[in-house]
Amino acid sequence: MRIIRLLAILALISLIISTLSGFIPPSKSVYLAIIGLAFPLAWLVCFSLFFIIVFSAKYLRIVMLIVLVFTAPIMNHFYTLNLKKQKTTHNYNIFSFNTFGFRTTETDRKQYENLREIHSYINEHDITIANFQEYPMKGKKHAKYYDLLEKTLNHKYKELSEYDAGDKSTNFILVTSSKYPILRKNTLSYNDLPFAMYCDVEFPEGLVRVFNVHLQSVKLTSEKKILMFDKDQDLMTDLKQAKDAVRKLKVAFIHREKQSLIIADSISASPYPVIITGDFNDTPVSFSYRVLSKDLKDASDWAVSGFKRTYKYSRFPLQIDYILHNSQIKSSGYHTIKSDISDHYAVATNFKIRIE
Repeated sequence: MRIIRLLAILALISLIISTLSGFIPPSKSVYLAIIGLAFPLAWLVCFSLFFIIVFSAKYLRIVMLIVLVFTAPIMNHFYTLNLKKQKTTHNYNIFSFNTFGFRTTETDRKQYENLREIHSYINEHDITIANFQEYPMKGKKHAKYYDLLEKTLNHKYKELSEYDAGDKSTNFILVTSSKYPILRKNTLSYNDLPFAMYCDVEFPEGLVRVFNVHLQSVKLTSEKKILMFDKDQDLMTDLKQAKDAVRKLKVAFIHREKQSLIIADSISASPYPVIITGDFNDTPVSFSYRVLSKDLKDASDWAVSGFKRTYKYSRFPLQIDYILHNSQIKSSGYHTIKSDISDHYAVATNFKIRIE
């Protein structure tokens, strides 16, 4: 029983430390941000051990119960139950997708074919607003991307985070398209590179500011095999990749901290209701998620059952793509859209607008 108590204490300490990662900026303690990745595992271990020690270790049991209750709302962002009645009165919908440049290793389809497939999906499902991250773009005379965006996506209004008609290199940009007029666009940059933009969309009820976000990527390459638990790799390769992954995580966490604060300032300055979608490259316990979701609702909460997953190439569930909105937006019907295009799943939800 002593071993069980010791495990319970260690799990409890791990849960408390990982919870702090959402409140302490990575620039103050980047290793705390990395430990935060273990939050869902620590919570589940504590939850399991609580029932094992339920008839002993009175004070430990009380402390563990308090911590579990306090951190349950955070765990709800990782694992939830569909207790939300789906409403048919939500007459708009929004779609967000990190396209990964419309690249895929699972089929022989070309990027242009993948692009047409996603555009067709949006047209067929009558999507109101579509936000894309890592959308490939070259100058109009050097590639078909621009023409296909204009001709095969039925939305009348489209905004690009950056575009040079004479550019010969491929850029991976942000694209927002809408059935309703986009009256204003603004691009947010970090280190002189666009990482987010917002569009003021004119709905019949009034203007809504729609953010399209792509926070700093970790840029894992061969290290992705750690997430996939490649059985063919030896221990030394695993350790090297883990070391490389930690090095990249440290850099990315600090960049995302600064980017999220820039977006948060823009949200605070918005005179209109806001919707934020995109690839945060961070989990729900992270500092950047806490900053961006402050006073906002996550559309996925109570809308799905089980663990949430938006990053495809991971053996354990990893949610890094989100749809957030403030109280003047009511959402329902959140879901992920699985396909063999990209290393992400698209996310979408229905919504309605209440502007008083």
